[in-house]
Amino acid sequence: MLDSDSFSQIKSNLKKADRMAAQLEQAQQQAQQEAQQQQVQMKQMELEAENIENEKDRQKDIEIALINAESKQQAATGTESLQLEKMMREFEIKEKELELKELEETSLKKR
Repeated sequence: MLDSDSFSQIKSNLKKADRMAAQLEQAQQQAQQEAQQQQVQMKQMELEAENIENEKDRQKDIEIALINAESKQQAATGTESLQLEKMMREFEIKEKELELKELEETSLKKR
């Protein structure tokens, strides 16, 4: 501007400087908006990753609960099976005792 000889040239240089300043400000605003968009995207990605981890934790908890329930059911079935087996043995023992008593009675009657 100091090198300019005429008022119109100074005026033209001032307008040019104003345009460049406006372009620079617009570029800075655009860069700031892009940075904000990137931050929003990063937060969204973090939330999505956190939601995925939470869902994995829920699924793991469900699987653990199912495994525990199945284990308890198998233990109960195993206990029932043992009880049934015990009852069958007791029945067989009683049956044998009755057969022995019958044999004794029959042998006593024959005498």
